Amino acid sequence: MDSSHLRPPQADDPWRLRTASASPLPEARAVDKHMRRLRKPILNPRLLKLDEAASIEASARAGRRWPVLGYGRERWLTLDLLIEQNASMAIWQETFRAFEKLCQRIGAFRDVRLWHFDPSTRSIRTRATALARPLRSLKQSQGRSVIWFAGNLAHSAWHQPDLLSDLSVLARKQIIAVVQLLPERMWDRSKLARLPQAQWCYFGSRQAGSPNRHYVAESQDAWPLAIERLTTLKLPMLSFEPKLMQAYANFLRAPSAALMPGLWIDCDEVLVPDQLDIKAVVNTTKPSEAEVLSRLQQFKRHASQGATELLQRLWSMPL
Repeated sequence: MDSSHLRPPQADDPWRLRTASASPLPEARAVDKHMRRLRKPILNPRLLKLDEAASIEASARAGRRWPVLGYGRERWLTLDLLIEQNASMAIWQETFRAFEKLCQRIGAFRDVRLWHFDPSTRSIRTRATALARPLRSLKQSQGRSVIWFAGNLAHSAWHQPDLLSDLSVLARKQIIAVVQLLPERMWDRSKLARLPQAQWCYFGSRQAGSPNRHYVAESQDAWPLAIERLTTLKLPMLSFEPKLMQAYANFLRAPSAALMPGLWIDCDEVLVPDQLDIKAVVNTTKPSEAEVLSRLQQFKRHASQGATELLQRLWSMPL
């Protein structure tokens, strides 16, 4: 009998330790609790189902079998999770897989689809295929889908007018939002937040599940928001933190006050004319006082100290 495996351990033998890995979604239980609020079944006219109670009553009155069909119920929304593709996103893959499984398990959505999103080409693709689709292919007429752009918004393509144009078109009929992976104190470092025409604000909704263009907005400071146009992009920002998930779930499920943080982006200058509604009237006249104050606010927020001193000197010079 070979008893070599029973020998006592030696000083130079390697140690084998098994340690528990950290959870990719630390607040999964709290996020699960808040996301369940989106389980809102609705009637589908195309889904017919036998109404047993009504069939029994109708058969008793008619004296023969009288089946009664009614509309079936289905889940309210679908979820499209678009993961931004850049070099810094590799460490978040396990977090996205855990969140995808969580959304499938709670049953809040009819379908959960995970996409890889390339901001530079404005295209999406699934993990199973390399065939890319344009971002606008997610546009639906019914507007019963939620589109989340997950990432740190560090890609330089977020400054492209064409990408802002696609987001604005989706926001007219769809529910879109950004799932920011960075802490809330670092949101100002994203490419979208550094846009000259971007302003931080709080969003509210007049009715449950309304698309982004119907949101009401309030500025986070004393400066007024820019004048709302057809091309204005209202983009809520959330994260995997339970408090923001709770706020967003309440925001979608029922009318709410302006409590959801996000960005107000004026995309009027980046959209081409054939993307505008024929009935829309684009204001090309002299900017109003509110627009002038808004531009001054953006300058104060993003300008360097040298630029501020130069403006003060020019202001004091006689004409």
